[in-house]
Amino acid sequence: MDKVIIGIIILLIVLALIYYFKFSRECFESDQHVSVLIFVSDSCPHCQTYKSEQHPNVINFFSDKKNLDVKLVESGKNQESSELFKKFDVKFVPACVIVKGDTSSKLEKMITPENIQEKISSM
Repeated sequence: MDKVIIGIIILLIVLALIYYFKFSRECFESDQHVSVLIFVSDSCPHCQTYKSEQHPNVINFFSDKKNLDVKLVESGKNQESSELFKKFDVKFVPACVIVKGDTSSKLEKMITPENIQEKISSM
């Protein structure tokens, strides 16, 4: 009985790894450029936590993707930042907007590499 349970667990792990690698490749097979815009503010404590704890993970996760860039858009830093906040109607921070080709979509989940990747693949 223990061998059956161990076998099932190993099978599930193998299937999860196959799915992960297939999913990872499919996300970026498109020739369309993808921009991941992360909107933050210096006065927001959640943004400070994101910038110190999660943003390095996002940068590292996507660093090898040639057709994808990650940009930190800081509130009030410059004219371009202000225009992006308006263009994508960002009212709350931290926020993430993904632009793929002519399509943009807000990430409605926590800003993590996995959630960003999932959103990109669904666009």
